[in-house]
Amino acid sequence: MYRIKSSNIRGRTLCVEVDPEVKALYSSACFLLVNGENVLIWFGQYASEREKEVTKFCASSLMSRRPSSVLHEMNEGEESDLIWQMLNVTEKKDYVKLAHQPILPRFFQVSDASGTITVEEIPDFSQDDLDPSDSFILDGDTTIFVWFGLISSEAEKKNSMEIATEYLATVPTPRNGDVAVFVLKAFQETKSFTCHFPAWSLSKFPENRRNIGGVMIPVQEMMEVYNQKYFPYRELLSDQLPPGVDPSKLETYLQEDEFREVFKMSREEFNDVPSWKKDDLKRKVYLY
Repeated sequence: MYRIKSSNIRGRTLCVEVDPEVKALYSSACFLLVNGENVLIWFGQYASEREKEVTKFCASSLMSRRPSSVLHEMNEGEESDLIWQMLNVTEKKDYVKLAHQPILPRFFQVSDASGTITVEEIPDFSQDDLDPSDSFILDGDTTIFVWFGLISSEAEKKNSMEIATEYLATVPTPRNGDVAVFVLKAFQETKSFTCHFPAWSLSKFPENRRNIGGVMIPVQEMMEVYNQKYFPYRELLSDQLPPGVDPSKLETYLQEDEFREVFKMSREEFNDVPSWKKDDLKRKVYLY
């Protein structure tokens, strides 16, 4: 099964092999399926004329090497049972159906590898671009996605959410209706996110991560967690720190009364202590 879709680079259309699954179908692309003597073209409702032309060319090229093959063309919403049989399902199942012609997606990498936060747009992106040490922003037209890499820093996560929110408010892209910003974590991607990639394969996931399921968290909800200023001492002792907490400044997240109880001094007294002694005090209470 092949997906034919225009890329963000002007004039370029990609034909990429994808997993032969119903969930791979997407209203803004064309698909070419091959099974035995059957060659089937599926035209998404919002596929461009260029994408349709390229799909027909690919089918013609393929059939020239398979003289006994039979070509079938189907528009989205007007399918025969053949396509579902070729995809090994008994009936039509859910995939990403669009209510209007979408804009081309935009994809940004948010990284602090240089020591400061940088944002770089990747024009012709794929699943392989999702670096686990960074965060990413995907403009999917009706939804802005913020993706957290498995080992991305807390600074990257927080800044990517702030940048995505500002991007939506300031970039003058025509939109169809309300647009929301959501956070996704690695291995918990939804179909509404993965459909914007030329191909998406769970085979690139560790086996124990392939059936977790997609989860989208409203960015406002996640930002509330990251903007929380204080945490109980017991939470700061955990191996899994709360989101947004800087592990080098754990003492700053204690409320004043608990700070006094833990360090046996006020915050002002602590701040007057030399740096080397601060580190020693933090070690003694396991906040270093």
